[in-house]
Amino acid sequence: QRMADSSFESGARDLAHQFERTGDDVRRNVEMTGFRPGGWTGNHREPFLGSLLIPTTSGSSFDSSRGSDARTEWATLGRRTSLRHRTFLAAHGHRIPVSQYLTFGIWFLVLFSEYILVRFTCVLGIPEDCTDKSDVVTVMQDMQYLLFPGLVLAVLTGMHWPDRFDYVFTFKRDEPRGWYFLLTFWGFGVFWSSLHLIPSLGRFTLTEITPAFAIPLLLLLAGSVALVSWHLRTAWRHNSRSGFLAYLLSRLAVVIFYSMYIIIKLADSENVTFHFHHYAFGFLAASLAEFNHPVSMTLLACGTAVFVQGLSAYGADPIIGPHLYRMRVPSKVSGEPPLLSPAISQQAVNFFQQVCDLSTTWG
Repeated sequence: QRMADSSFESGARDLAHQFERTGDDVRRNVEMTGFRPGGWTGNHREPFLGSLLIPTTSGSSFDSSRGSDARTEWATLGRRTSLRHRTFLAAHGHRIPVSQYLTFGIWFLVLFSEYILVRFTCVLGIPEDCTDKSDVVTVMQDMQYLLFPGLVLAVLTGMHWPDRFDYVFTFKRDEPRGWYFLLTFWGFGVFWSSLHLIPSLGRFTLTEITPAFAIPLLLLLAGSVALVSWHLRTAWRHNSRSGFLAYLLSRLAVVIFYSMYIIIKLADSENVTFHFHHYAFGFLAASLAEFNHPVSMTLLACGTAVFVQGLSAYGADPIIGPHLYRMRVPSKVSGEPPLLSPAISQQAVNFFQQVCDLSTTWG
């Protein structure tokens, strides 16, 4: 028995050293052995994302500078995905997740490609009310929002995991999901811009509910309920209870964050303006799409397209802000409309009314 234990321990240490040199090959070997790694993700369930824990009694195989001691340490093969299964790692046990940084970079380039495509359609007049982006400061504001919320969206949808990324961006002849995602992503952004060419739909907004837009609003509400229900059902059926709670609570956190804008507006309706931009709606919709399924992948493509189209065509305008006023000055030329000042705050209005003697009106 002692000989068998010693042989297993020696083989485990050799396997750990081999993993440090050629991690991908060892992952495949571990899968073939039938080991079930601990800490699988509840959603994707790819074996190489878990951890194979190997006990050693002569110091960690990842830290040759430490001497042998009597206590048991653990060498970790692969990346642990659960906080409940703790492991003891020696110094320098953490490895840089190169694949995750690479997927983040590719994901941002995909978002940026939609941004450029929408700006090109703006040159063609689709939509006709695009914001001027000749100012580099405005473009950098867009890039800031495209980068950081865009990467948050990648985390919420699991795009930083190699298995999830490979599922979406697969370009095999028998599995052309990557082409389907990109064409849907690019096409839906152009389609959403084209809706503004229809006068009635171009005035549709989620901020003000009017009877004229009752049918589009009901269709949007029905589709939202159906998609949310489908994703919650999928999260419940194909995940552990803790995995389902993680999915549910993380999405509720995003919803609560955006709901705070509405609460602030209701608390101070006279001094605060509110406009729920469609880029925020697209972000909320896309954040649901974490599953390897055509329905979820389609929602990810369409929701992300709306998110990027809103940023590219109109910019990352704030959802709430102070109520602004414009000063109307009568024109000195007979028959011409009054002159309008730039938008100013209530404090500026009070200042001009108290200090200046102007024949003006405010609106």
